[in-house]
Amino acid sequence: MLIAGTPGNDPALLRGLLDEAETELLALENASAHELVRQNDALRLFAQKAVDDAIELLHAQFGNLQIYDQSTNALIMVAQRNFRKPFLDYFAVVISDEESACGRCLAIGERVVIEDVDNDASFVRHLPIARETGFRAVQSTPLRDHSGRFLGVISTHFHEPRRFTARDHEAMDRFAPFVAAGLAPLLASDQAQLAE
Repeated sequence: MLIAGTPGNDPALLRGLLDEAETELLALENASAHELVRQNDALRLFAQKAVDDAIELLHAQFGNLQIYDQSTNALIMVAQRNFRKPFLDYFAVVISDEESACGRCLAIGERVVIEDVDNDASFVRHLPIARETGFRAVQSTPLRDHSGRFLGVISTHFHEPRRFTARDHEAMDRFAPFVAAGLAPLLASDQAQLAE
C-alpha cells in the first residue's frame, strides 16, 4: 500500500525525482573528466597566463578561461583572475545557452559582447551574480584550433559599462588564435589520458 504524497502516488513528483537522479548521475560520470582537466598543471599555467594577458590587453578587471567538454557540451572553468567563490561556483560549468556571455559564445561559436549587463534583456537571470561580483560589461571570445575545432572561451569582465572598439575586436582576433594554438596540444594530452 502506498502512502498519499509519496512518489508512487504522484507521477509528477516521481518524474522530478528521476530527473534529479539522472542529473546527479551525469554529474558524477563527468566529474572525473573535469577533475583530470583541472589537475593538468601545464594546462592551468598556460590558461592562467592567457587570462592575465587578455586582462592586460583589454584593460579589464576580471578574466577567465573555460575549456569545452564535448561529452557534456559544456564549458569548464580552468583559470581565472580576481573572481571570488560565488562567481566561480556559479560559472564552474556552463552549458550552451542564450543568456550568459560565455554560454551564448558556446551556442553560436562567435564572440559575444555585452556592453552593459544591466541593459541586456537576455542576461537578466545572471544579474544577481554580476552585481555581487561587480562587473557591468563582458566579452567572451571563442578559441578554435587550426582546423576550426571549438576548444573553449576566454572572457574579460569590466567594472563599468564599456563600448568595445574596432581596436578591441582586432586585438582579440589576433590574440585568440595564439591562445588556441597553445591550448590544443595540452587538451590533446588530457584526451589521451581519458582514453586510456
